[in-house]
Parts: sequence; structure tokens; C-alpha cells
Amino acid sequence: MNVVELPEGTDPPTDADCIRIYSDGSGGFELMCSALCDGDSVSFVGDQHYETAEAAIDVGLAWANDAKVDQIYVSINPALSEADKPL
Repeated sequence: MNVVELPEGTDPPTDADCIRIYSDGSGGFELMCSALCDGDSVSFVGDQHYETAEAAIDVGLAWANDAKVDQIYVSINPALSEADKPL
């Protein structure tokens, strides 16, 4: 799998498979992943807060590997607003 790490605060292309890491506002990190696999859109939202961005990235990369993603973009961003958080 080809991993493209973007500069902090940079969003991946809108049509790209991606791992998005967000600050949780209290020193930890949250994880959201999405990919197009065999024509189906698949996603993963981490169900826990991670102590480091690297820990969240490791979980996201394991998910992408299981989903057989060829190329994944990794984006680290500031905290999400309440309106932007998944339900």
C-alpha cells in the first residue's frame, strides 16, 4: 500500500481514500477513514480516543490494509466542531 502523508492541516483530494486524524481538543486524537473498495464506499470511525496521532494512524493503516486499499492519504487536522462530528 502506498501511504501519502500530507502536511498537517492539509485535506486529501475529495476522491481519494483517506485516513483523517483530528485533535480531540484535550490532547488526544480521533480517527475517521474512508475508501472506495470494489466500487463500494466503506468507512471506519474509531470508537476511542487515541493518545497520539501515530497510534490513530496505525489503527487507520491496519483498517486500510484489511480493506485492500492501494493508496491512502493521511491527514492530521485540528479538532472537529460538534456540527462536523459523525452521528
